[in-house]
Amino acid sequence: MGNIKVLILGIGMVCFGAFGVYNAINDFGTVPEEKRDVTTTGTVTHLTATQLRHALAGTLNTTYDMDFSFVAEDGSTQTGEHNNISEADFAGLSEGQSITVKYHSDQPSINGAPAYGTYVPVSAMPDATPQFRLYFCVGFAALGGLIIFYAVWFDDESAANYAVNA
Repeated sequence: MGNIKVLILGIGMVCFGAFGVYNAINDFGTVPEEKRDVTTTGTVTHLTATQLRHALAGTLNTTYDMDFSFVAEDGSTQTGEHNNISEADFAGLSEGQSITVKYHSDQPSINGAPAYGTYVPVSAMPDATPQFRLYFCVGFAALGGLIIFYAVWFDDESAANYAVNA
């Protein structure tokens, strides 16, 4: 009974891998979408200062957080947040204040206010190329083929006999 489940797993992996190979091959001829960093003006929507007392040491820790919003090139309103901004930056901000915001042109939900926190530029993001997907899916399908081979040629009884005779 266990081999039926293993066989179904292997068939599923081969099908998934073949589908991925088909899609990767079809993407070789497409022109990749231009991805770039876009700079715009955003608005601070919420400022929060949170104080927590450490239970053992008794020290008081304060964290400063900022939420902001901006309008992307496509007209959609996006939001972002920065946690643990510095006390000096927090003191210089007010709700409704304009700030500089950067975001990815292809995915505006990846955004940040570089002056107040970390922003990961487009150039630092990995790009899933068709070649990578092709290699991954071929390997996935091959692993599924090995699982099918195991399920067809080996059964639980022969594996138990091998372990006893070894």
